[in-house]
Amino acid sequence: MAGPISFLAHKHTGFPEGVPFVAGMHDVDAGAIGSGGVRAGQLVVLAGTWSINEVISDTVNVSTDWLARSFVRKGMWLNMAVSPASSSNLEWFVNTLCRADVDAARRAGTDPYAFIDHEIAQVKPDAGAVTFFPYLYGNPLGQDASAGFAGIRAWHERGDLLRGIYDGIAFNHRQHVDGLLAGFDVDQVLVVGGVTRSGIWPQLFADAINREITIADVSEGGALGTAMVAAVGAGAFADLDEAASVMGSPTRTVAPNPDGVSVLEERYQAYRSLQADQLAWWKAQAIG
Repeated sequence: MAGPISFLAHKHTGFPEGVPFVAGMHDVDAGAIGSGGVRAGQLVVLAGTWSINEVISDTVNVSTDWLARSFVRKGMWLNMAVSPASSSNLEWFVNTLCRADVDAARRAGTDPYAFIDHEIAQVKPDAGAVTFFPYLYGNPLGQDASAGFAGIRAWHERGDLLRGIYDGIAFNHRQHVDGLLAGFDVDQVLVVGGVTRSGIWPQLFADAINREITIADVSEGGALGTAMVAAVGAGAFADLDEAASVMGSPTRTVAPNPDGVSVLEERYQAYRSLQADQLAWWKAQAIG
């Protein structure tokens, strides 16, 4: 808590004098807290516009693979490996190439995005995997890499492309997560964001990183995290642990499936190999 609203602040803002004022925070802190990430040893995967992957720690561990910044709790750190390469890529694909399906579903009063999981579920295992680099808006490679599909054949259908997008976004998160797992002791992985609303994607995330994941039943984790911090600052709770125990959402867990882990590991290694082969081409094609 920063303190109560002063008379001068009241005159400038209109907020009532004496109302408790709690200092703000970055959305990455709020998202972690809203998903249940409040203590050291938790890794939070925020899969939204950006690929945000962060470990809460009580010791400083600096690396070029992540950013270290102070957490909202004194003496604790938020270690973030990030890139603008997550589910916004799926949003672009759907808005650009699937608009008729979305519009038809909305007119029918059904889930406009249900077709995605349905089409992915129809993908034939022997069709050959389509690889997708989710770099429409940026990437974690330190150069101007572009997005793209690879491995497309005449027999592939739209569902194969959508599955490639699901995999590619999970692989981009894994590329960040692997570094964090090597640098910190992690006992829980929390996943939040649009991917959790899919019936298929959470299992792919668990299989891709080969860890059990915990998903909070909350649609706006950042807003909930902000409310938790405000409640602590206003004195409603003694600390974030107490706030999380009372205000936190129900959770479910998704365990990695051994067969899925094997498939995703093979695909991930192919993804990284193709990524390495592409670096020279991306550099040559860089804009500016």
